[in-house]
Amino acid sequence: MSEIKVLKLLITAGVYEGEIADEIKALREAGKTIQEICQITRLGKSSVNGCLSYTKLLYNTKEHSLNAGRIKKY
Repeated sequence: MSEIKVLKLLITAGVYEGEIADEIKALREAGKTIQEICQITRLGKSSVNGCLSYTKLLYNTKEHSLNAGRIKKY
């Protein structure tokens, strides 16, 4: 299992706290989009997604996962 996956699982379980992860979580809870969080924190989309907990995805939303974007391009 990769370090990123372990980190995301720990964040999801609520047992990991870090300055960047907490900031990203607070921004997301404040209603910011992934793109807005990227601009505020100057992190890439993958980094931001890595610091967010797993959620059940909704279909037909404005935001897409990286994989969904790649599949759409294909």
